[in-house]
Amino acid sequence: MSTCCGACQKQVGCAIIGSLTVLSCGVMVVQSVINLAAFDKDGSQFVIGMERPPELFLKLEISCLVLSLLGIVAGIIFIYGVLKDRINFMVPFIIWSIITMIFAILDSVHIFQHFNKNYAVLVVLAFPVGCYFVWVAWSHMLERKTWRKEEAAMQQILNFTRTSKERR
Repeated sequence: MSTCCGACQKQVGCAIIGSLTVLSCGVMVVQSVINLAAFDKDGSQFVIGMERPPELFLKLEISCLVLSLLGIVAGIIFIYGVLKDRINFMVPFIIWSIITMIFAILDSVHIFQHFNKNYAVLVVLAFPVGCYFVWVAWSHMLERKTWRKEEAAMQQILNFTRTSKERR
């Protein structure tokens, strides 16, 4: 089995990535709920030190809340898939990660144009980390798939040798 972060095995690295995803999405759910609860209907909601139009604020917070809830589910499924060696359970996390990175880039472009430029740069700098997480998850999934095929081939060879010995 190959490594992902120096001496860490990819399975352990993927479990850590899944745990970080669940934790960070949990924080984002709490933050979104707090922001929505504190929402001022007259539009004077302050986020990142800037005023936002109320309809834009609601759209961003609701999309953040939905993506975060989906991230918690995808992270838990990913951790289960990594620990139980279930390849199909790793796919939702990879798809969620790619969708989230696309939304993060689009959001950073919007934030850069209208709001706080430092926050947009921070989101763009987080993009390579997300790409690395997807690469680790994808490569681990492919390794497990290859390993399963090799194991199945070895099992067929063993079964063939057993049956040939029994025939003698």
